[in-house]
Amino acid sequence: MKANPQRHRGFTLIELLVVIAIIGVLASLLLPALASAKEHARRIKCINNLKQIALASKIFTMDHEGRLPWHLFPNEGGTYGSAAATAWRNFSALSNELVTPQVLVCPSDTATKKIAGTWPELFAAAYQSNAVSFFVGLDGYEQLPVAMLAGDRSVTGGNSDTCGSVANAPGIPAREYKAGNTSVRWASGVHPSGGDIALADGSVQRLNKAQLQELVDVSYRLLTNGVIRSINGKRVSNHFLLPRT
Repeated sequence: MKANPQRHRGFTLIELLVVIAIIGVLASLLLPALASAKEHARRIKCINNLKQIALASKIFTMDHEGRLPWHLFPNEGGTYGSAAATAWRNFSALSNELVTPQVLVCPSDTATKKIAGTWPELFAAAYQSNAVSFFVGLDGYEQLPVAMLAGDRSVTGGNSDTCGSVANAPGIPAREYKAGNTSVRWASGVHPSGGDIALADGSVQRLNKAQLQELVDVSYRLLTNGVIRSINGKRVSNHFLLPRT
């Protein structure tokens, strides 16, 4: 009996190229979806980290007459003064309320190379500002629910200024975000679009550019109406302190 010559027939070159092309098309369709899913998971982690910071801030203010660390003198457990000029020092003042400094890093922030596993590790020179992804809202007063406590460092468009809310004159270098500033936006480098901000009411908001500008407008107007004053009796504004420049 003769063997069937078709039984062991392999792929022709054209068939092989067609299969490779199909695989390529499928990959081009699936990879963006996979990348989007990964970013979604990182975004959820970022929001969770900011919620922990917001909760820790709430607990701190409950124990310190409504004041955040950067509005409290060092002998009372705060960072008011020169120490308030560094984001990681302000966050470290919440170490009794935050279980780990790992929450200070957004997983989408690839430029933040360090993640401190313990607070002593964060204090090491190699970590400090290199292990923080979030800005500090220097005028994030607990009395104003929409005041911003912390958020993704990719926020931009503010003006260089000195903040007198957290230190005596001349204050500390910071970025001021005023109402009507159409330059306020999210820069690239953290999330593909938008960003996350923790508010004084304990919530975390996922904001696009327009929503960010609206929040800045509202919080600035309420902060500067004269009702809230710093511990040195001065009017406050709307200042952010980035973890690094």
